[in-house]
Amino acid sequence: AAAARNDKQRAYAGINPMADVEAVPLRQFIPKRGRDLTLAPTLKEAAPLGLVDAAFALRNKLAALGVEWGTAHMRRLQELYPDGKVPAGDMPELPGLLLDADAAVKRAEMKLVSGGAA
Repeated sequence: AAAARNDKQRAYAGINPMADVEAVPLRQFIPKRGRDLTLAPTLKEAAPLGLVDAAFALRNKLAALGVEWGTAHMRRLQELYPDGKVPAGDMPELPGLLLDADAAVKRAEMKLVSGGAA
């Protein structure tokens, strides 16, 4: 040791202080595989319209067709949906139903005016 000091060698020159850390193998991280989620598809339905909201929408559609909204249309709408809730999916077909009902009312009026003869 005295000779090493005289030669000005570094202390602990032959010792690796990190030998214990380097002896341990590095961990191999395995990436997790993705997995499919099994979610049931959710169907979103539009909320049903009230009779008044449906009547406003139908009035505008019938006005575009040149038909004036009347009490007969509202009565027919109430007959079709007595619970007062009109499903949004039925809205595209309603003008046709109301026009058919309107035509039936006009035919009945014509029979009355003409004396009941067809």
